[in-house]
Amino acid sequence: MTLSHIPRHPYTLAAAALVALACLLTPPSAAAEITEVKFCRQKFSGHGVLVGDLDCRDRKYNRRPAVQITYGGRLDLNGFKIIKGRGRQAVRCLANCKVLNGTLELRRRGKSAVRGRRKVTLDNVVIDGNWTNGVLGRHNVYVLNSTIHNTRSAGVRALNGEAYVLNSDIAGNGEKGLEENGIGIWAEGRVTIIESLVYYNYRFGAVSDTQRVVIENTAMFDNNRRVGRCDIDLTCADMRSARKPTLFQATCERSDRKRLSDPDDPFPGTPWGVCTLD
Repeated sequence: MTLSHIPRHPYTLAAAALVALACLLTPPSAAAEITEVKFCRQKFSGHGVLVGDLDCRDRKYNRRPAVQITYGGRLDLNGFKIIKGRGRQAVRCLANCKVLNGTLELRRRGKSAVRGRRKVTLDNVVIDGNWTNGVLGRHNVYVLNSTIHNTRSAGVRALNGEAYVLNSDIAGNGEKGLEENGIGIWAEGRVTIIESLVYYNYRFGAVSDTQRVVIENTAMFDNNRRVGRCDIDLTCADMRSARKPTLFQATCERSDRKRLSDPDDPFPGTPWGVCTLD
């Protein structure tokens, strides 16, 4: 079933419009020159295209990102992959950016796969490996048609904005020793998830620190991998939010109310009563 075939809810109408806007507004213009991306630590602005797999695991690349987009733009992975070892990001953006059509893989512990100082959009990207975060943006983060698995902290992280996930698979994020994180999708503002799967994350499927989680045509389940501590000294739930979540043709098992008066309280809160086991 596609977005055009299901009834619309007022929250998700706005979300779908914002996702579309993210795709349209991400620079550069069609007239921008195309830069071939073919070596580690390369910098460019505008439109970059990866011309082959890029292996940046050598120690001399640890202190720099594999690729840096300097003044905003887009990186088309072109079906190839960037492999990074210890250290910095696979892709770092100094302004708005979009990364699409390929794989980012980490063989040893490192920073976020993609980190942006402003808005970040992923489209048709696979992120897998022991990254701290899959994608991290200081403002809004958009994840479209993508897979983010097995990061150490959060699959999707919007530090000061909102997170929008469409037609994506977010699973297996978090690891023993980092129980305070282990979140599939985490935003300061609202989290909107449409036509996606969010499952098997260490503590939470989605967290909105100050707003609500909105899910449509989405399944969230088994976001409680920290066996032995969930509901004892840690909260584990499919979603945690400061405001009541909104569900539309969607399923979840457990929800949790975030206490704005004590946001770092690790103990279980009051369920919102919107999921099957609340």
